[in-house]
Amino acid sequence: MEPSPSLRHICHLLNARRVENVHCKKFIPEGALFEVLVEENIRQVLKGFVTSNYDVGALVDNISKSARKVFSILVLIDQVSHIMSFFHYDQLQNRCMDHLLPFERSKLRQILEDETVADLFYEKQWELCVPAFLGDIIPRNLDRHTIMPYLTETDIGSGGYGSVYKVEFHPSYRPKGFEGTVEFVRKEQKLDDTLTYENEVRVLSTLQRLAHPNILRLVACYTHDGKHNLVSPFIAGGTLREYVTHKRPESLTREKMLCSMAGLASAIWALHIFALEDDTQPAYKGHHQDLWGENILVDGDRFILADFGLSSIKKMNENTPTRFKGRKGYYQAPECADLNAPFHEYKASRASDIFALGCIFTDLLVYFVFGPKGVKQFAEAREFTMTPLTYKHFHKSKHPHEQVEVWLQRALDEDQSESTAELVCLIQKMLELSPANRPRADEVTAIMYVCAIKAFSEKIVLCFARFDGVQDAMVEKARYLSWALTQEAIAYLKSSGATAVEKEFTAVVRILTRMLKSLESIGHSPQTLDRRSFLEIQRLNLQLLNMLSPSRRALALSNHTSILFQEFGSVIPNLERRGAQFDIGYSSIISKARTKQLVAWAKDDANAPSRTARDRFSFITDQVIERGSVGQFKTGTISHHNPTRTVSVFIETIKYYDFITWENQAPRIRALCDLLWSEDVVQNFRIPPFYGVRERRDDFTFDLLYQYPNPDGKPISLHSMLSTGDPRHAPLESRFNLAAELADALADFHDVNWFHKDLTSSNVLFFTSRETPLTDQPYLVGFQHSRRAAEDSSEGPLQDPRRQRYHNPSYVSTENWQFTGFRPEFDRYSLGILLLEIGLWSPIDVIMRGHESVCNREFSRLLIAETLPQLSFSMGFRYTEIVRQCLNGLHEEPDTTGYTGGFEPSSNILFKQAVATPLRSLATRHEHLQTRNNKRKSSYEEGNNARGPVKLGRGVMLEI
Repeated sequence: MEPSPSLRHICHLLNARRVENVHCKKFIPEGALFEVLVEENIRQVLKGFVTSNYDVGALVDNISKSARKVFSILVLIDQVSHIMSFFHYDQLQNRCMDHLLPFERSKLRQILEDETVADLFYEKQWELCVPAFLGDIIPRNLDRHTIMPYLTETDIGSGGYGSVYKVEFHPSYRPKGFEGTVEFVRKEQKLDDTLTYENEVRVLSTLQRLAHPNILRLVACYTHDGKHNLVSPFIAGGTLREYVTHKRPESLTREKMLCSMAGLASAIWALHIFALEDDTQPAYKGHHQDLWGENILVDGDRFILADFGLSSIKKMNENTPTRFKGRKGYYQAPECADLNAPFHEYKASRASDIFALGCIFTDLLVYFVFGPKGVKQFAEAREFTMTPLTYKHFHKSKHPHEQVEVWLQRALDEDQSESTAELVCLIQKMLELSPANRPRADEVTAIMYVCAIKAFSEKIVLCFARFDGVQDAMVEKARYLSWALTQEAIAYLKSSGATAVEKEFTAVVRILTRMLKSLESIGHSPQTLDRRSFLEIQRLNLQLLNMLSPSRRALALSNHTSILFQEFGSVIPNLERRGAQFDIGYSSIISKARTKQLVAWAKDDANAPSRTARDRFSFITDQVIERGSVGQFKTGTISHHNPTRTVSVFIETIKYYDFITWENQAPRIRALCDLLWSEDVVQNFRIPPFYGVRERRDDFTFDLLYQYPNPDGKPISLHSMLSTGDPRHAPLESRFNLAAELADALADFHDVNWFHKDLTSSNVLFFTSRETPLTDQPYLVGFQHSRRAAEDSSEGPLQDPRRQRYHNPSYVSTENWQFTGFRPEFDRYSLGILLLEIGLWSPIDVIMRGHESVCNREFSRLLIAETLPQLSFSMGFRYTEIVRQCLNGLHEEPDTTGYTGGFEPSSNILFKQAVATPLRSLATRHEHLQTRNNKRKSSYEEGNNARGPVKLGRGVMLEI
């Protein structure tokens, strides 16, 4: 039969759309095929080939829905009449006939019953069976006749494990998810390297689930024409090895370089500890084992981890060691091979990757500071010979390489930034000879995040410096610093996994980048600046704060108060008119600022407000009936001349030795009373409501009277509770919470320059009607010796031997036994003793029984050396280290906070970071644990009550 005009026309249209690939094989793109074989064209071709016994409409419908490729092949070989043969064999299955392509030759001969036609169909079908990469990375075995959709192919490298080509897909066959990507890389490996290929596919298929931005994505993996193939996107920046040989880009800033290095570290973390965002525990662990410049790609500002042929990945419970196989480059760790016997290889571990990453970081630092010439000189400086070979490694077998330390120091001397200093310190730890001493990948990543943030802060704070004296700028600077001070490495060590944390960090970097650009765009002239100039900065600051966890957000807001006081003193600017009333925590800051002013007035009555502004002050003349005592305090009632209305009070007595001293102290007592009377003090400080002061001239005393916060409660001191030793009063979560409350209270006091000077367990009271007072709020009393921070010295409580042990030995000079100027660390030392008592639940004199006769300095030494270690058994290591910080001084605490660009954090900010915030974190964690345990216990008891007696075996019954 002669082909119909319609058949010839359709055949011509199909052939006209054939495309030739890089190997001179032609194929018809699927999209082009569907454009030609629309229903009307199919109907026209079928005319003359289908008898009236068939429903042509149904046949057209079936072809257009499921068999357009099969039909087009028959059109191209002029065998349209055989279309019914395929439907005869479809077994009435609800499936697309095109999905059965390509057919085996034997199957075609069975269907078509004509060997010649079957052979023609078999040869032609490959033009329409071009592989479609759908985004999964399940290995495929492709028939040797398969036509690949590569339009161009360029050889870009080869090595021991195969060749690498840059390829361009036909637009219709670009892999799913990469439709906008034009160029790809095809890595070809010989069949001899099947184990390497299968291992790389296994590692990458596992890692792809993380979708980490710094791990090379695999597009497809298949075996074709006797070769294994891995397809991935083409990274135009080349390899890191090439990158450090080129001139340093003008746009490369310190913060960009550190962010790039942090991203690479995060990729290693993802490989070392594989964890999906919705997993509670990581399922796999692995290591790369071949980290060097050729296996890291540069994509703009990102370093991409690639080439996992030698990597291993195992289940978390597998502990079998892995033999070292990566011998390229200079980055191998000392434990991997013996340089004296270069072919004697040992076992590699994840710590080996950390050493290699430390080498890479060193090269990148040298490149950033000294450029490509410096990298070359650094490599030459490392050259040494260990017969029979010459090496450029970063170690000398069992010894460190002195040139590495020399060049790290040179980089630090040249680039004197805090972020660089932090990076150098990290690199030194990563290059430790002992694998056990190197940090983990997650720790490296977290520290790198902080380094990058410090680099941003160096520029941001420098930009803020242009606006010194502009109140809105100073407030936003304080807000930014309050956030920056929360940026510790531990904040980024999360079980959610590397990818999730990388997303958080990327969001932070995006905000910091916008903030830096916004600050740089603000004009220089203070006269042109107003509130609107810093609205964008305020918005970005609030975004940063809102990204923090609740505990760190609370720390940032607390830091904001301290920084504002440090920057402005006690005179916080009136920012209501600038919209600051909408800021979180602003009302608390203003309230504390007023308190700070009252504290300042407490020194000198002459500088205080006029008497008319303080007319509430007067000595109490009502009769006070004493009822009892709580330690050194008395309790009593005041009737107000009305027996039916009485007020319960406790009394703090301030006694002086003579009338002159009493008279001299009267103004300070008056100012102290104004301070205690303030509503701001009641709102922000853990002090009982102040009632008033009573003077007794005959006894040279003042009595400070406080009301009971709980009218139905009774006061009990912490010392009294400790002395009973009853553990029922001290559940673990309550002790942690009490410690946190006291630390927060002391931080609040020091924020407003108010020293307590007599922190003891006797001056911590509870007003409770319960059997467990620790569940109530603690109150601080004992202000007879308190002073504002500016006062250098005053009489202290050391006259009472029972309270000497709470005071830092440095408070009294060992030469003349005179008081030294009181410093914040003296209050913190007292807090340390309190925390020790709470942890061991016993008074300090009982804890240190047998050392009553030693001097305060020896007492303190014995306490830290011998008693403090006992605390770990009851309260844990972290609590013990917090107590140690209080007793030793905050200068012992390493600096792990975010960089503040020349701003020196006050000692109170450091105290919050080292003591108050960790204690609050411990309290919150134990509270959550207790709540969860109570729920489990309740659920367990309900279930057992429903079950009744439980049989233990051999007839023994247990009634639950």
